[in-house]
Amino acid sequence: MKVVVVGAGMGGLVAALLLAQAGAEVTVLEAAERVLGRVVAPEVSAFFTRLHRSRGVDLKVATGVTAIVGETRAEAVQLVDGSEIPADIVLVSIGAVPETTLAETAGIDVRDGILVDAQARTSAMDVYAGGDCARFQSGRYGRSIRLESEQNAIDQAKTAALSMLGQAPVYDPVPWFWSDQYEIKLQIVGLSHGYDTIHIDGDPENGPFSVAYVGAGKLLAVDSINHPRRHMQARKMVGEPWTGWI
Repeated sequence: MKVVVVGAGMGGLVAALLLAQAGAEVTVLEAAERVLGRVVAPEVSAFFTRLHRSRGVDLKVATGVTAIVGETRAEAVQLVDGSEIPADIVLVSIGAVPETTLAETAGIDVRDGILVDAQARTSAMDVYAGGDCARFQSGRYGRSIRLESEQNAIDQAKTAALSMLGQAPVYDPVPWFWSDQYEIKLQIVGLSHGYDTIHIDGDPENGPFSVAYVGAGKLLAVDSINHPRRHMQARKMVGEPWTGWI
């Protein structure tokens, strides 16, 4: 079976590895210059590119798609250059858009998500929101953010529940994410947006290694590849002035 995965973000790469392990012939197409480009440094992108290619996945970057070819089912994917890649199945993994129709219909404020305060309250009285669809102001990062992660959905739901009970918790978490790809565990703590330097600890060619993202002298985020000790340290260090690895 030939499968083409469009998009080399977290979801696309995990789908590709599962399909490859199941015996499918997998091609991954990414329009950007590198995989995971929205969330990790080039060194981390290069590591995961090598990993997937070494497992038989045909991973193509800087490759745009113009059409899915086929009358009643997918037969191929047409690329920007006019060439086609045969496909029995096409999986499109190019990001998520928050579903805010219900909130908009109710007159609740939205902006790329349902706007909530630090207590998970929306602009409507006694209406709360949390999880992937909720956008809140992060004092930690000085901007509004929307987190698409399992942990955020759990923790923000707890905040909403406590708010409903008359308590007033402040939700401003240190974001963290993870992805298991083959025998490799990628753990991310913090948000790297706005970094100006990176600091690598370990072996970025073969792992394990970690990448610290620093902006304006503060540690913004850390990616850890098979490096759980660094990940646990990073969860305590993010937001603090960067003085080097402990």
